[in-house]
Amino acid sequence: MVDINLSVVGFGNRLYADDGIGLVVLEHLEKVTLPDGVETVYGGTDGFVLIDLFRKKKRVLIIDAVKMGKKPGDVCIFELDADNLNIIEDHISFHSFGLSEILNLTRQLKIEPKAKITGIEPMNLKLGDAISPEVEKKIPEIVRKIVEECKSYV
Repeated sequence: MVDINLSVVGFGNRLYADDGIGLVVLEHLEKVTLPDGVETVYGGTDGFVLIDLFRKKKRVLIIDAVKMGKKPGDVCIFELDADNLNIIEDHISFHSFGLSEILNLTRQLKIEPKAKITGIEPMNLKLGDAISPEVEKKIPEIVRKIVEECKSYV
């Protein structure tokens, strides 16, 4: 049995177009060979899944749509820390309990998450729409970047 060194967690709400990109990317990651010690976790719209992972796992890589002022489909991988939290707090969450709320809760519980965020710039967050073509065409590039990031953990 291989020890898990990294949990890659996909978040999103498929009902809101590009907000579902974290889940779509996770599905693509499940079709490629990831390094030993890396697992994929379906987060859906429930940020609470992170609390348990932060307690158990050495590292977590979060995949989610994040408004960062970039071009649609652009990817930024950054450490989850106080300096980067303003990006997350400014993001309107379509999740039942958003990432900023989870991070505030982890502080109150004195859990120090070891995490990075793979933020994917959305184009469309309208209810009922599909992933925008601008974001969808970037999926192979996003998957490659995440696989490379996973390799840095082993």
